Amino acid sequence: MGQCRLLWNLFGLKRNEHKTRKQVQALQDKKLRKLLYYAYDHSDYYKENFEQNGIAREQIGSLPLSAFPTMDKAKLMEHFDEIVTVPDISQEELRKFDENVSLVASHDVTPDKKLFRGKYHVVHSSGSTGVPRYFVYDSSAWDSMLLGIIRGAL
Repeated sequence: MGQCRLLWNLFGLKRNEHKTRKQVQALQDKKLRKLLYYAYDHSDYYKENFEQNGIAREQIGSLPLSAFPTMDKAKLMEHFDEIVTVPDISQEELRKFDENVSLVASHDVTPDKKLFRGKYHVVHSSGSTGVPRYFVYDSSAWDSMLLGIIRGAL
């Protein structure tokens, strides 16, 4: 992210700190609804899951959040490939990519910000349960994550 864009986006985030509780809740609801529409439109898992729970697309904007099915880590990992909304990403490919990056790093050759498929940042958990869990960010999501960290540090 360019420095000017970074500062502009950070300014936008900081501006939200002056909103009332009601305004923040409305903004959060608007963003969550947008995410729910996106999940319905782009994830086979979510579309099927919503429909199994009696949720049609046209209801997403009006149903209480308690009507939506919940997600836990076990479900996420079991259905990872169906949940991910980008068709060229699979859990197995991420595992292989991660092993390759780790192998390169173990030979004292630092990977130069290596991106999965040339465009995705991949971060993984430590695998304390025996299996690492992957988090995948496109450049926009990566920038948002970094802005959140910067805002929190301020």
